[in-house]
Amino acid sequence: MPKKQAEKKEIIDQIAKLLESKSLVFSTFYKTKVGDQAALRSTLREAGVNLMIVKKTLLKKALAKKGMELPLVDQLFEQIAVAATTADELAPAKVLVKASKGNKELKIYFGLLDGRVIEADSVKTMASLPGREQLLAQAVGALNAPLHGLVQVLVGTERQLLNVLNQIRERK
Repeated sequence: MPKKQAEKKEIIDQIAKLLESKSLVFSTFYKTKVGDQAALRSTLREAGVNLMIVKKTLLKKALAKKGMELPLVDQLFEQIAVAATTADELAPAKVLVKASKGNKELKIYFGLLDGRVIEADSVKTMASLPGREQLLAQAVGALNAPLHGLVQVLVGTERQLLNVLNQIRERK
């Protein structure tokens, strides 16, 4: 049953709001099994990612409303899965790339990261990057390593002095 003009306007507003996200990944949901779709939606929800299936024409109207232009949209199928998040920029890419490895029907088209278009290969590369928490842990570890080494050097001198004193005491 066709949607009324008011319903379409509401959907366009929802899509326009979704386009404000930090990170978006556009993919296909065409021919994916219902069970796979439900599992993917659940995984995305757990990762804090919103998923919306939109028609190409409504996506174009939402893009026009936001003053954005994506020529790649014309190459897409009629229905497009848009995964978006405002929290972890890598989450949509990681979840969709992992899901696409097990599902040949799920194809990633392109993404938007802070308003810039990134190609499908870049989305896949982005998915292989460590997450924010892991990068922070690596940075803290890198900062901590020289300090740990300095402490070991300073304590090592005291330890050697104690060893020498113990050996002198044992001889007497």
